[in-house]
Order: sequence, then C-alpha cells, then structure tokens
Amino acid sequence: MIQQGIDPQAHRLELAEQADAKSKSTFAAYAKRWYQLKREEVLEQTAKKAYRRIELHALPALSHFLVDDLRPVHVVKALTPLAKAKKRDTLKRICRIINEIMFLAKASGDIDMNRFEDLIKLFPRYGAPSPSNQPFFV
Repeated sequence: MIQQGIDPQAHRLELAEQADAKSKSTFAAYAKRWYQLKREEVLEQTAKKAYRRIELHALPALSHFLVDDLRPVHVVKALTPLAKAKKRDTLKRICRIINEIMFLAKASGDIDMNRFEDLIKLFPRYGAPSPSNQPFFV
C-alpha cells in the first residue's frame, strides 16, 4: 500500500467509516430511528405496538438489507405468511409502517425514491367479494 502511495492507517480509517455508514443505513437502523421519532408523535404504547409488529413480521427477514438495496419483492416475500393467514389488517399496518420508514430514509438522503408507497396493492385481497359471487339485482 505504501508503494502505491496509500497511507495504511488512513485506509483502515476510511474502511471503518464506510462500514459504520453502512450499518447506519440498514432497514433495522432506520426502523429504530422511526420508532424514536414515532414515540414523540403518538402515545408510547401505540409506538411500541407498531414497532412490535415490525419486529415480529418484517425485521427477521429485512433487518440486514441496506435501505438502498431493499426492493418490494423482498418485503412481499417476508410478509407472504401474513397474507396467506388472511391477516389483512396487520398486513396493511405493517405496509404503512414500512412506507413511513422508507420515507425517513428518503428524507435522510440514503435513497432517492420510496418504492413502497403502494406496497399493500401487491397482496391479494382475501375475502373480497368477486363479481361472480355477487347476486344479480334487477
């Protein structure tokens, strides 16, 4: 490295700073930041319930992703068990929270656009009446 004109100590410091920046831009880190902000906006109990939903259903599969690398396909894969269990209300709430987390990432400058605005539309509406099941009224 020295022969290439690179200071080894400065190089190690730069690598450490890059690793620190990456750890601060993971989905889990932004979820924690969102929770801290949400606690100031709503009742503590409400914020805890919302964060608990994310902890149970989204963070196990999504926590390691950098927010810039996270795509709707990853979220759909993580939340498919909820959709299959027909827990539409919980699914909608989690999709809304993920959207808020990603808006925070956008406002912070880590992503250019929020790809999760219409996330709930990627899940089927179980139990919704289909036109073939509705009675014909004259």
